[in-house]
Amino acid sequence: MRILAYGKLNLFFNICGTLKNGYHSIESVFQTVDLANIININLAENIQIKCDDPEIPTDQSNTCYKAIKSFCAHTKIKTGASIIIHKKIPTQAGMGGASADAAAVLTGLNKLTKANLKKEELIKIGAKIGADVPFCLTQGTALCEGIGENITSLPHFDVGEYVIVKPEHGISTAEAYIKYDKVKNTIIPPTYNIQNMIQNIERKDVIDVGYSLYNVFEQISDFNELSYIKKSIKRTGAIGTLMTGSGSAVFGIFEKSGRKAAKALSRKFKEVYHCKPLKQITNDR
Repeated sequence: MRILAYGKLNLFFNICGTLKNGYHSIESVFQTVDLANIININLAENIQIKCDDPEIPTDQSNTCYKAIKSFCAHTKIKTGASIIIHKKIPTQAGMGGASADAAAVLTGLNKLTKANLKKEELIKIGAKIGADVPFCLTQGTALCEGIGENITSLPHFDVGEYVIVKPEHGISTAEAYIKYDKVKNTIIPPTYNIQNMIQNIERKDVIDVGYSLYNVFEQISDFNELSYIKKSIKRTGAIGTLMTGSGSAVFGIFEKSGRKAAKALSRKFKEVYHCKPLKQITNDR
């Protein structure tokens, strides 16, 4: 089975508190985009993972490996799987590439083994693998709360386009949260709250969405390129710019086509991606 594992952007991201187990409670608006890793999955006796990116681990730390083990533990089905990952989503970018991979494997195993688990069950399995996996199983436009497992689907925000710039260095999500905990008392709250963002999405108002972009991690980011990248994207005509997730990718939202902007930015930056929003889809075959 061949499955496309789509990346995401955070149009709004705020941390609401720290839970007793050390996880952080969030409120965020997620948007699926049409930049995807390609996952080829076949049932096998053992677990074998290959990836065309040499920097991606293929051992037990890989989210696809965790997805196979978690799926089998939940269903009591004894199987392995051969996974081949073709990476398109940049790593350590805040675009949920590893989570999308895990979600794709859960979806694929559910069909290949004929387990026929409902999406709610897959989401429960996915939440134990990573905070973004439940959304990657849902896709589209959604409000995500809790640690990311409480998902409320929003009207598909199918207006505008995105141009993404990924700096040469990445950002570890775990390290970003540790840094946040050290300075959280100095955080300035957003001018627009998440309800403003949701209302703008419901009205499909790309201008106001661009004005109400927010990511708390921008306040604690110490990579020097952030301001330069945001200004560079803004000069190409973006309504608003934002770092997605814990970073380090930065995107601009455009009212119409972002193709010319992507071309112009490619002269300055090595990794530039032109994306469109996607709704929830079935993409395996």
